Amino acid sequence: MSIEYIWNGLKSAPQPAAKPCLGLDYADSILYVASQPTPTSPSVWVPIGGGPNGGPVIEASLQVINATTPESVTITSLATTMYAVSLFLESAGTALSGHEVIATLTWGSPITDHTITLTLPLDSAQVIMETYPLLVAANAPITIQSEYAGGATNDPYTISARLVVMP
Repeated sequence: MSIEYIWNGLKSAPQPAAKPCLGLDYADSILYVASQPTPTSPSVWVPIGGGPNGGPVIEASLQVINATTPESVTITSLATTMYAVSLFLESAGTALSGHEVIATLTWGSPITDHTITLTLPLDSAQVIMETYPLLVAANAPITIQSEYAGGATNDPYTISARLVVMP
C-alpha cells in the first residue's frame, strides 16, 4: 500500500476513501490509515506512526534469512527529508574462499547521487551492522540491493534492512 493522501495539518486532511488507504500529515510527520467505514459512520484517519510523541515511520523493510539470491528494496522519497537506513548482513562462513555478497545503498541528495558499498565475505562467519542518516531529495529513490561476487552464486547469507523517516 502506498501513501495516497498528503496534507499539512490534520484540519486540512481530506475525507478518507471508503477503502484501505494511507495518508501523511506532512506538517506533523504523522502517518495515518483510514478506518473501516460502517453504515452509520464514514472512514476516519487513525494515526499509526510518527509525530512528536509517536515512533518513527518505517517506510520500507527487507528481511531474508539464509537468502540464496540477490535481494533488493527501493522506495521514493515524497519530500526532501532525513532518513535513517539500517542494514544488517550476516554469513555463516560455509562458502568457498573468495565468495562474497556486495550490498549497495544508493540515494539522491539535493545536490547529487550517492553510493555506499559493503562487502560481506561468505567464507568466514561475519556480521556487518550499519546505520546511515541520509538527506534524501524529493522524488529521489533510496535503494538497497545485494549481489554475489567472487564466484559466489547461491551461498546463503542473511540481509535485513529498514528505511525510516526521521522525525
